[in-house]
Formats: sequence, C-alpha cells, structure tokens
Amino acid sequence: MRWKPARRVRSRKRAARTVPVPSSLETYATCCDSEQSILARFRLGALSGRARGCIGLLCVLGMLVATARAETPTPPTGRITFEVRLHREAVADRMVVRLEARVRGEDPSQVQERLNARMQAARRSAGSDSGLTITTGSYRLRPAYRKGQPAGWVGTQELILEGSDLARLAVVMGRLQGLGLAVVDVHSRLSPALRRRLEGALVEEAVAAFRARARRLARAFGARGYTLLEARVVPEGAEAPVRPLLRVQQRSGPGTAPVLLPGRLRLGVRIQGSIRLHD
Repeated sequence: MRWKPARRVRSRKRAARTVPVPSSLETYATCCDSEQSILARFRLGALSGRARGCIGLLCVLGMLVATARAETPTPPTGRITFEVRLHREAVADRMVVRLEARVRGEDPSQVQERLNARMQAARRSAGSDSGLTITTGSYRLRPAYRKGQPAGWVGTQELILEGSDLARLAVVMGRLQGLGLAVVDVHSRLSPALRRRLEGALVEEAVAAFRARARRLARAFGARGYTLLEARVVPEGAEAPVRPLLRVQQRSGPGTAPVLLPGRLRLGVRIQGSIRLHD
C-alpha cells in the first residue's frame, strides 16, 4: 500500500453576514435626535431581535409622549387677585350694663344669705321698670385674705341690664347703686335687626366698589373686559365699651342716675376675589 500524506484542511473564515435593517425600525429611529441617535451609537445589525424590539418600543413611546404634550392645552393666563375694604361708623341703639353685688363676712353661710337678699331686692327694683332685659351673671364665693392670712369670705353676683331706652336704663342703674351694687362694665351694641340692615347696605356698597376696581384694572391692562372667577365676603365689626361711665359713676352719690350716651361702632366688610382678563 502506497502511503499518502494527510491533506491539510484549511479553515475558511466565513464572511460576516450583514443583517438587513427592517424598514419599520428605520422609521422608528427617525423620531430620535440625529446627534444622539441609537443608530449612530450601535450597529443595529449586531443587536438581537429582542433588543431591536425594545428600541422600537421606546421610540414609539417617545412619539406618543410628544403628541400628548402638543395636545395638552396651555393653562389660561391673565388672572388677577385683589381685595376691597370698606368701613362705616354707626350709632349703637342698645346698651348693656353689668353690675355686681359684693358681701363680706366671717361665716360663708351668712355671706351667701346676705348676698341672696341683696340680689332679690335688686331684682325687684329693676324688674319694676319694663322695657329692659334683666339677667343674672356669675355667682362666686371665695375666701378672703389680708396680709397672707385668712380674713373671712367674699361673695359676689352679677346683674346684667340691657335696653335701648338710655334714660330709663340710667334711672334703674341709679336705684341699683343705692342698694349697694357697683357698676362693673358698660358697653354699646347694635341690635340684630339694625346690624343686619347696616351690614347688608355695606356689602352692596363693597360689591359695587369691587366691580368698579375690576373694570379699572381691566382698562389699565388693556383688556376688553373680565370674568369673575371667585369672591369671598368677610364682615368685620367691633363693639367699643363706654369707659368714661365708670368715672361718672364713682362721682355720683347714692341713688343719683349716671349719664349714659350712645356709643359709635365701626362696621366693616372685606371682599377678596379673583378675575380673569379678556383679550
């Protein structure tokens, strides 16, 4: 047998196959920025099918987000928020007087008995005059001290008068002072009916001022008109006590009627609101 040398097998390198790029993927790639394009960073032919699908999905999502942003309406502009305040003074039509009976003693039961008797006499004296509203206030019984040592007991109770007839109210106050009651506080107030009437007129005036301010603002900004978006009406009021009466009462003798004059109260209203200007 004739020996034959073994034939050397040459390894042939197969040429790399170029995977064609799907036309749909090229369409998706066009939605990305050319400078940062995925096609410029990677060779699409070397990516797996799953990677190419993910890239295509991201591009589609980017297109949807851009479309949604383009269709979202721009929030309206031209909103102005401001407030208007008005204040007026009014003469009070009612007055409230608070008096106090005070009794001192060594025995608490005797103090309460004397205090109750004084209040019953005051109630009968005040109740004989019609046209006044009479109520009782706080009732207190507490120990008294002098230089840090116990010094008996003190009992107090309040009697409250209210009315619109100041002359009659002053006469009743004088009688109660003659019975040993002292004036603690006096202040003016508006009756509910008068307050509602005054506040209603003040609100109407404030609304007219608010609308006038809105028209001036629209003209100042060059707008043709405005639309009211929201408004809030906040009443403001205060009742001032009549302090000079206490000095008059201290100079008055027993049974002398004090001087009562109606007080002036300050009512107010505030309107806060927002408008939108028209082009």
